[in-house]
Amino acid sequence: MTMHCALSTQNDSLIVVASGTDACADDVRQLVDDIAEAATKHGLVRVMCDATDVRHCLSFSDILELVKHAVGRAPVHGKFAVVCTPDDREKASFMETVVLHRGKSARVFSSTTAAMAWLDGSPVLEV
Repeated sequence: MTMHCALSTQNDSLIVVASGTDACADDVRQLVDDIAEAATKHGLVRVMCDATDVRHCLSFSDILELVKHAVGRAPVHGKFAVVCTPDDREKASFMETVVLHRGKSARVFSSTTAAMAWLDGSPVLEV
């Protein structure tokens, strides 16, 4: 099974709900491009990706290359929130660190409520 994404907007943010398996880096790169294109088309700089229904198979080196690609497509003042399961926290935290080291704003969450609050600039109680 490949990865699929449903896109919508909420509170001036692009909402991405992903599902399936991220077994192929090229497929994920295409989804990154589709998400960037949708955000640009709608003039949105905040993105929340709910990846709780994704089975993650990519290596850390694949993730590094994909994040470099995504950062290159991200708006200068963009914010990117990822929601993942506790089992996927290590890889998601690695992604967050890579994004931050490249001067962009990203954070990993365990709930969509906390992710949306952070994107909206509200206080977030989740650690």
